[in-house]
Amino acid sequence: WRPRRVAVALVGAACVTAALGLAAHHRPEWLGLEAALQAFRPKATLAGGWRRLTGTFQHANLAGAYLAAALPLAAALVAPRRGDAGSPGLPLGASPGVAPAAHPGLRAAVQTLVAAGATLLVLSALVATGSRGGLVAGVGATALVLALDASGRWVGLRWMTRRWAWLLLALALALALHPGARHRFGLPPTGPAYSANIVPASAPASGTAMVRVENRGWLAWRALGTDPVRLVVDAVDERGAVLASRRTALPHRVDPGQAVDVRAATPPGVRLRWRLEQHGWAPLPGAAWTGPALTTDPAAVAPTRLRSERPAAGRADLWPLAVSLWRERPYLGHGPDTFRERWPERAPHLRADTRMHANQLALELLADVGLLGAVAFFALCLAALAPWSPRRWRAQLQRASAEHGAAQPAADTGARAAVEPLGVVFACAAAAWLLHGLVDCALFFHGPAGIFWLSLGVAAHHRRR
Repeated sequence: WRPRRVAVALVGAACVTAALGLAAHHRPEWLGLEAALQAFRPKATLAGGWRRLTGTFQHANLAGAYLAAALPLAAALVAPRRGDAGSPGLPLGASPGVAPAAHPGLRAAVQTLVAAGATLLVLSALVATGSRGGLVAGVGATALVLALDASGRWVGLRWMTRRWAWLLLALALALALHPGARHRFGLPPTGPAYSANIVPASAPASGTAMVRVENRGWLAWRALGTDPVRLVVDAVDERGAVLASRRTALPHRVDPGQAVDVRAATPPGVRLRWRLEQHGWAPLPGAAWTGPALTTDPAAVAPTRLRSERPAAGRADLWPLAVSLWRERPYLGHGPDTFRERWPERAPHLRADTRMHANQLALELLADVGLLGAVAFFALCLAALAPWSPRRWRAQLQRASAEHGAAQPAADTGARAAVEPLGVVFACAAAAWLLHGLVDCALFFHGPAGIFWLSLGVAAHHRRR
């Protein structure tokens, strides 16, 4: 088997989930695609009303873990080999066993264009997941890969600066396309997320009224899908208590700056209050949840919970629970993948959700398999991902040239040497996955765990050579 083909397969899978996720992210009116993706996830992932990309994964953070590991692999496929148009190339930019003369300029250009498009697609999807740990890990590992040439040596400062500039430009473009991601990453967006101007155009008659609604925030309003925005008309008394309510769906998606006329259903009453609300998935059967209320107030309004629903568990809750479970059985733990089943009984004040893990790889391992299992896992990772010094790289290349130079043509020897640094690219992919594990845990999910174990195996294989 050829490790480069493994990289192409992993990047191809990342492109498929990125394309499907971005299509569902920006085109909620495609109900067929939305229904198909619901086979992979029980509910959409929302952050303050903004819908995060999940693709073919159960949660946005799981998609972020996979895309973060796939991003350095995609970037390593971009550039052609050393000698093509003066470029020093990248570790996976060359086809194994093919001499430089067999790469026409057109073929190299197509290869570079396709790989660059895949990198931009994966990066854009990674930003749309809103996974902060995944973005830092993926971009950091990719920057390291871009600093290598096709022979595994560090490129010069000129090439390194140029490649990093292109990476930052692609990141800035992806952030510009997703204002919700900018808000999640702490970058100030232009204006509030939720702001609306509601003007009744006609007096209520026969239970309906025409209302003109203008979106003055930066977050688009969905009319369809799992988290639509709807117009709500409340009949209230003198004290402001709600007597009755009527909800009306928007006729179509309303982008920032656009206005839409809605024929709203109105309840019987003398005093009416107009507002908009965004509905999310009901986490429990019968539980109701209303997203941020859209009013004429230009400031963003925090989400409002109904029916005294218990709050969801966050990292500040899960991490102490993981430590307490580890202290109960410090050496062997409670069993693999059992934290998510045990923590709800220790936190009755929080909403029980057996899909939620410890949100930290080390704490999850300590609670599940104890100190012995955690040490064994990280020892295996350290053995496979031990840093390779430049001296070791040079020794590898010299040994490869000495072993194959006499029996193989010179061009084939160069191709053989160009394949040697494959391990460091897969090591960067595995390291990005582990770095994402500082704020999340994707070990017990097949998709994100699969790319990690494949990358770790290829890195360990090339380390032994």
